Amino acid sequence: MEYTGGRTKDTIVSWVMKKSGPPSAELSCAALKEKLSDESTKFVLGYFGDDSSILYKEAHIPFAEKEDKIAFVHSKDANCAQEYGVKTPGVVFFRKFEETQVPYTGPADLDALTNWVKPLMVPTVFEFTEEEIDAIFGQ
Repeated sequence: MEYTGGRTKDTIVSWVMKKSGPPSAELSCAALKEKLSDESTKFVLGYFGDDSSILYKEAHIPFAEKEDKIAFVHSKDANCAQEYGVKTPGVVFFRKFEETQVPYTGPADLDALTNWVKPLMVPTVFEFTEEEIDAIFGQ
């Protein structure tokens, strides 16, 4: 498999871990909070609901299988979903800048979910550094 990730230790380790495990990790609400507080995790896409839903099977998992820069997690805990502002089944995109949690309101479709997330990965205003080059020129 061709390596498509970044060139730092953290991005290489993250890429290997993602490719060697399940595409989306099932987490408790407490474990999700811990993951979101981890500074090395820049983006998290959280799915809340039953794993038999169309949103999970046809959008969340296929997106998780092809995207390397986002950590994908899921939880069946409806109370946890409510805590993050969505009803089950629902998706929330977590990021470390601007609006830190953005709930998804689109259809249960891979292309729609992908097209919704991609612009959210680039801050509106930022310092131009080596780390941000891919966000600008990679897309």
